[in-house]
Amino acid sequence: ATGGRLLAELGDAEEALYGVLRRRAGGQVAAAAAAARVLLGSPQAVEAVTLPARAAGDRWAFRAVAALLPLAAGDIGGALGRTAFAQASGAAAAVLAWSRGMVDSAALEPMHQANVALHEARASTGCKQYTAAVRAACVAARRAGGWQAAMGLVFRLRTVTDGDAVLGAALRLWEAETLWEAGSERLAAEMLRGLLATLGHVAPTDATAVLQSRVVLTAGEWAERLRSERAEVLWDAYFGRAARLLEDVAAPTAWTGRALHALAGFAARQCDELTAARDDEAAAALRRHKARELAACQQAAGGSRDAARLRALQRRLEAQVAGDRREREALRASIDGFLRLALWALTQSLTASDAFDDDVYTLVALVATHERAPEMQRTLSAGLAPNVPSRKFLPLARQLCGRLGGEGVVAAGVAALARRMTIDYPFHVVPLLLALRNASARRGAPDGGVLERQRSSAAARLVTDAAAAGSELRSVVGTIDSLCGAYIELAAAPVPERMRGPRAEGRVVPFGARLRIAQLFRAPPPGLPVLTAAPRTGAPRDYACVPFVMSAAPGYTLAGGVNLPKITRLLGDDGYRHKQLVKGRDDLRQDAVIQQLFALFNRCMRGPVRAARPLRLRTYQVVPLTPRAGLLQWVDDTVPLGTWFRAHEAAYRPHAPSSAQLRATVHAVHRDADADASRRRAVFDRVCEQAPPIFRFFFFEHFASPPCWYARRDAYIRSAAAASIAGWVLGIGDRHLQNILVDHRSAELVHIDLGIAFDLGRLLPVPELVPFRLTRELVDGMGLLGLDATFRHACHAALHAMRDNARV
Repeated sequence: ATGGRLLAELGDAEEALYGVLRRRAGGQVAAAAAAARVLLGSPQAVEAVTLPARAAGDRWAFRAVAALLPLAAGDIGGALGRTAFAQASGAAAAVLAWSRGMVDSAALEPMHQANVALHEARASTGCKQYTAAVRAACVAARRAGGWQAAMGLVFRLRTVTDGDAVLGAALRLWEAETLWEAGSERLAAEMLRGLLATLGHVAPTDATAVLQSRVVLTAGEWAERLRSERAEVLWDAYFGRAARLLEDVAAPTAWTGRALHALAGFAARQCDELTAARDDEAAAALRRHKARELAACQQAAGGSRDAARLRALQRRLEAQVAGDRREREALRASIDGFLRLALWALTQSLTASDAFDDDVYTLVALVATHERAPEMQRTLSAGLAPNVPSRKFLPLARQLCGRLGGEGVVAAGVAALARRMTIDYPFHVVPLLLALRNASARRGAPDGGVLERQRSSAAARLVTDAAAAGSELRSVVGTIDSLCGAYIELAAAPVPERMRGPRAEGRVVPFGARLRIAQLFRAPPPGLPVLTAAPRTGAPRDYACVPFVMSAAPGYTLAGGVNLPKITRLLGDDGYRHKQLVKGRDDLRQDAVIQQLFALFNRCMRGPVRAARPLRLRTYQVVPLTPRAGLLQWVDDTVPLGTWFRAHEAAYRPHAPSSAQLRATVHAVHRDADADASRRRAVFDRVCEQAPPIFRFFFFEHFASPPCWYARRDAYIRSAAAASIAGWVLGIGDRHLQNILVDHRSAELVHIDLGIAFDLGRLLPVPELVPFRLTRELVDGMGLLGLDATFRHACHAALHAMRDNARV
């Protein structure tokens, strides 16, 4: 508070307050609330404290808002004004909802303050502000799982409806949504059906049309999940009706994007289900059997003594075959109709709103699955989503560029979209195109056949077209091309013999004078990008968010390994020092795809319920340059688990044999042809007794204070759970201790060398059958409860998140 007063005199208090809140640390939120007392007269101060407090949901946030509420209440009508107090009361309602979900005495005082603030808001502000505050509280309570608190807030609002039919209907919708999320699904669906009948008698306005479309869409989604109606009924009674209601709204609202997203999801799901029914192998086998029976019957009916009976059988079989044909034609027509609707709704949703950008995954999946469908050909004749901003396709740029080189309308649409992305965001897309161009242009690269050569030629044409689109783009493309070529040359450059040897790791080797990278790094030209720093996505052709090279080390450092990869060091204009691992004789394309999937997993794990203790996978940038060379972002402050164990086993197991000796003992019994399974197991158990696990000491070494030790151990457990579930789903193998890093600062695990994935480990000479690595050393770092506490709950949360985002 003293610092806040001091900064207020300097005129920098607001900026200081926002800086504190950006760190999102609990105690600092409370300190910011105290500093907000200095900022009376600034509504932004109230918002700056209440919004992070609402998002944090911890005891410090409760105390922060509790400290602010009496201040705001005492100044109603003064400098803060009614708008700022409405913001504070909204945060108070959210705090009330969060508090009821906590088993903590520290929440009692904020609960009382929030109740007082809500009552004062009702007395001092209009009904609309009070309704907005309680609505925010209801949403926060539902997200926190506080169903009783949410229902209590809805009942509180019923006292101020004052005969407002629209507000009354909205309250019934909120009540039904709360019941649905609480598990009373049938009751909630019945309530919505009654609400639909009530809204039919309300005077039509834009507000009632939007509310009615929301109710209709919600009822349709619930009916689909309950499978209580057929697809045709769902469209006629719910989703199609909602689309017609939205057409009558004069101005688009925030709900429009949500409604289009729901329509697209329904159509895409129906398309998938109908396609699966069409391609069902059992049904196809039955149809073929009927056709063979009919042919046999027609052949036998001519000269048989049982001609009359065979003709009757023939007529019955002809009717069945004709019925199957009509059913397939109707199924094909339904697929085309839902496909057309899905494509329209997805493009409209992506164009109208930024809230559902994950719809791009559904759109691209539909294009890949139904590219031969006539409806897809007609819809994409004008291009693939020409009105959708190209930045929304950047997460799938690698997959879209991989489909270059084909023929037909869909291939032309993909090529047009790739060209648009290349021109708008060259630093994101040009390295991908250069890798495709180089796939068949380098000696020693495996020949991928005709398709790869076509893809390579198409990528080369796109690079040429982008360079011809203007002088600025020509310079950008030329710079990226020169840099990628220099890295490819460096990856292939042999290490001098005098630098090789058993102690080669860590040796510094100067760049050869003839290497192009030496010339580039000696005086980096303007616009030379840091390829391993993921550029943020801004406006098209806005290069301010791209980090560029300011200076570079005049040589490289040798890393460990058989191929001796090289480490380069750069200083970017973003102020960071970047380390890059340049690898030759290694195909990094699959590593890049796995890192992309890890990033998608992190997107799926985002959500209000998981915000307090998030699950995430540590990712790093992978830039394939050719099938035999690539670039990786160096992960700082990490050490391989195997390296850490070897360095610390003598200190924590002073009287035990070394890990090398124990490994030799196990290998010896496995090589013994006379040793049966029981003897091998006995030797393994004896080795485990001689070498107790020691990973718990990692946390004692690096995190001295108890709060820090607990927080980092929790982060480690959640990181291990996320990596285990993601690795199991993606079939990632080769998880030995040198391929798993641990971060000294955060204690999170980082998985590297992801070349064995998608269950390829099962095809190795010694198949890998375990789903993920969960050995006793890793369990030892989880504390006394081991797998039965945080790890198990985190695995459940990860599986639920992946199931909720199955379409992505």
